[in-house]
Amino acid sequence: MHESPKSISRGARSAVLAIGLVLVVTLVGVASPAEASTPGPVTNIIGGTPVPDGKYPFQAALLDLTRGGNDWNMQICGGSLIAPSWILTAAHCVEEGGVVTDPSTAAIVLGRTVLKRKWGERHTVDAIYPSPKYRERTDADDVALIHLTEPSAYAPIRVAQTGDDGFEAGGTMLTVIGWGDTIPVPPFVDPTDLFYPQRMREVQVPVVSDATCHAEYSAVQEPLVMSKTLCAGAPGFDACFGDSGGPLFATTPTGIVEMGIVASGEGCGAEGYAGTYTEVNARSVKNFIRDTIAAHP
Repeated sequence: MHESPKSISRGARSAVLAIGLVLVVTLVGVASPAEASTPGPVTNIIGGTPVPDGKYPFQAALLDLTRGGNDWNMQICGGSLIAPSWILTAAHCVEEGGVVTDPSTAAIVLGRTVLKRKWGERHTVDAIYPSPKYRERTDADDVALIHLTEPSAYAPIRVAQTGDDGFEAGGTMLTVIGWGDTIPVPPFVDPTDLFYPQRMREVQVPVVSDATCHAEYSAVQEPLVMSKTLCAGAPGFDACFGDSGGPLFATTPTGIVEMGIVASGEGCGAEGYAGTYTEVNARSVKNFIRDTIAAHP
């Protein structure tokens, strides 16, 4: 069994019906309504808290323009600004058979905390580059780059390099952000109730050692490629559907450093299964980022 990618593909937003429900495509039934002006009973990314306005302007919302409606309806994955014209995200959000593959049907929002508000930047896209090494069976190299038609004015997040290896140690607290589902999902269960907030959420998650994460998943699927995977999370603290592609990062005295890309996991906040992230410090991932940007300035 392969774990579920934490993209919107398992719980897609579509146009809101007159009866106030949101249709969900693929494997999910009916999701919870959008966050109202008065907070509902669920207000957290799994176990997290709302993000103050303007806190993480490098966080990107990847929009599927074919869905129509407002930007909350069209947001399908996250991402991060790593250079003025480049967004880092997950391959499963954009590879062939994924959610968005045509640049003309994609858009990127930056600098926005509440998706329905019109502040920040909204960018058109002229190219999408999923890693040719991405393998869905193991989630290896689940990384992609999106090129913006015009550069952003926001400061990019720094991507981890070799000297940042210490942040991958088991027990290290990292942060993950996004607009994904906030209702915990048990392992091996297709969710029937999801809640996608308008306001970005953040949650701190502990890094889980490679040995522990490998043991968690090897019994239920093809083993993860741990040299390319970073695991993090704890029961009740996790990313979820809709957060795919977003950054997992460390906050350091010299700034924020992206350590991972939200990839997948069995359930959301489930006991015994950490969330899995593409390790941006892995050699093949670093090479893909460097070579793609160099070849398409």
